[in-house]
Amino acid sequence: MSDRRILITGVNGLLGRTLVSRIAVLAPEAVILGIDLTQPSNVPGEACDLADPAATRAAIVRLSPDLVFHCAGAVAGRDAAELTARLVTPTRVLLEAIALEAPVAIFVVPGSAAEYGTLAHGHTAFAETDVSAPVSPYGIAKAAQTAVAVDAAATGQDVRVGRVFNIVGPGIPPAFLTGSVAMQLAAVAAGEAQPRLKLGSLSSVRDFIDIRDACDGLIAIAERGVSGRIYNICSGIGRTSREAVEALVRCSGIEVEIIEAAEETSGSPRTGLDASVGDPSRAASELGWQPAITFDDSACAAVASVRGER
Repeated sequence: MSDRRILITGVNGLLGRTLVSRIAVLAPEAVILGIDLTQPSNVPGEACDLADPAATRAAIVRLSPDLVFHCAGAVAGRDAAELTARLVTPTRVLLEAIALEAPVAIFVVPGSAAEYGTLAHGHTAFAETDVSAPVSPYGIAKAAQTAVAVDAAATGQDVRVGRVFNIVGPGIPPAFLTGSVAMQLAAVAAGEAQPRLKLGSLSSVRDFIDIRDACDGLIAIAERGVSGRIYNICSGIGRTSREAVEALVRCSGIEVEIIEAAEETSGSPRTGLDASVGDPSRAASELGWQPAITFDDSACAAVASVRGER
């Protein structure tokens, strides 16, 4: 990748920022460019609303990318219509602009475990060949985004998808369980909150992947993936949400009471999932990628990053 012009959309966000830092390490000679709704803060680029076809096409002409990581979007929204507007429409507009102005560029889009839905009883992990059955507006919108990407690949564009499972590690926002808990623990450590965590049901099972490993997986897809192909970016290990919270508490070094709300469903409020574990074997065999950072190290990095920000 060292000789490429690499464009990252959503470059001011967590995934975009982490990709910038990982590419700088793995391909220091690459030219990294960014697009976001506001002016990129860490790389050259420009502000652009990717829902605007004319502006997007003009931006692609000026930036002339060889490789695009499409990280722009949202992890939460008021309803399915808002999520579709922020995830699906910009993806379609951007792909159309690239087809016209940078037709040989490789396009990598991060998908989500939420596209699969919840594991059926007796099923241990999702493979890429499993049919999507999302149960939340977010999962439905991400599945639609992936469908747009796969359709573009069928027309001849080089488009690849990395389905990223639950991220953990430094900088995770409070929309995610680990980010929320890390922030609460930082408040307790600073004497700004009582030593207790009031949380929802913690019985759901998740496949956690460090944000840095996830970005390395997306880079591996760009380097060695196949157009039209979906790759799970996951660990293959299921952990309950309670196990994740307890790991974060251990890393904090403080004693807190974990108060778990009694709820009718154990599913995540954002994704609606009870159990979500991925099969990483395709990424391992075809890309030579596998996670390198242990879950405990990721949990401690999440806690340390929030404390450092304070």
